[in-house]
Amino acid sequence: MNRHIRTMHGLSEFENDTNGDDESQDSVSSEDVDTDNDSEANHSETDSNLSDNSGDEFGEGWNNTDSEEDSNDPWDVIVSQTFVSFSNSDKPCMQIESCFETVHVFSAVAQAKAEMTHIESIVLNVLDGSKYSNCDCCIYGYQKTTIHRENAFVKETFFHNSKKAYMVARQFQCSVKHTSFKVVNIQLAGKMESCNISYSVHPVLYPEIKENGFGICTKIAYNYINPVYLIEWFEYQKMMGVDMVLISLQSLNEAAYKVLRYYEREGIAKLISFPKEMPGKLAEINVLQDEVEKNYAVINDKFGSAVTNKRKTAVWGRISMMVSSLGVAHRSAKECKDKWGNTKKEAKKIFSVKKRDHGKRVVDHRLNQ
Repeated sequence: MNRHIRTMHGLSEFENDTNGDDESQDSVSSEDVDTDNDSEANHSETDSNLSDNSGDEFGEGWNNTDSEEDSNDPWDVIVSQTFVSFSNSDKPCMQIESCFETVHVFSAVAQAKAEMTHIESIVLNVLDGSKYSNCDCCIYGYQKTTIHRENAFVKETFFHNSKKAYMVARQFQCSVKHTSFKVVNIQLAGKMESCNISYSVHPVLYPEIKENGFGICTKIAYNYINPVYLIEWFEYQKMMGVDMVLISLQSLNEAAYKVLRYYEREGIAKLISFPKEMPGKLAEINVLQDEVEKNYAVINDKFGSAVTNKRKTAVWGRISMMVSSLGVAHRSAKECKDKWGNTKKEAKKIFSVKKRDHGKRVVDHRLNQ
């Protein structure tokens, strides 16, 4: 029986070129076994009985405690040998993890094309809690019967204000060039996970193409938006000739929602419900934003008059405590603090002007005496 054994990091391939089991067995020299020079230092405890004779039947690195004659199946001989484990190899293991459990997909949008046959990719918008973002796309047709699998590429990562976030906003892109059917649903699966419709499967959205139209897809409208800023933004878009603004809503403050409804009635805004419930505690964030606005109003009401340091410290101490406990709304708090600084400068300027004018009046009065 002529055999060749090739090993790489604990994995074996067995090639059998034989015409019978009764032929004599050729020994495999140490050159036939491809091992690293440092592998012996990483052997497990079960390798302590390795033979010191390099001329053993299987060469160095094998635990040949069981005789090959004890087994009729040559594969039993291979399995019974103990070699360097895969985890002890000099190369790192493949970065494998679950995408079903760590990646939160909230929308999947097909490439905008006038004809469906020209669509080449689908973009998935996700909140990614995985470590390596190493996923595949499971692409489904009608009734989830037709399945195609492709590698998922990270198209873009958004790190803005994500220092304390445990999930990062990302976009995955899945190629559909090689699919022969219309993609209806899609999901992300880990490299070692099978496509499984029992896990979350997401419908693919196909954008409507309109010629000679100017539309804007906004970011998600959630938590708190200053209604005054929102009105200014919409009026600017109208001046720029925008025909349609598409907005996804989730847990938005009431004042901002009223503004959006007003522009929806005007016909420039189209409001849609957010496809998936986002993870997090938006209710608590709303409380924080309301507190920021309320305290800004307190500061703003004091414009032009002396605001004591004790009052200022108390206001910002309350905001800082809530920001630290929730880890959110840093930008809004900073914006509010900047406004406080500008207000203080403006008040100081007015005070200086009034003091100067008062001084002039005093001088003029003395000169006229």
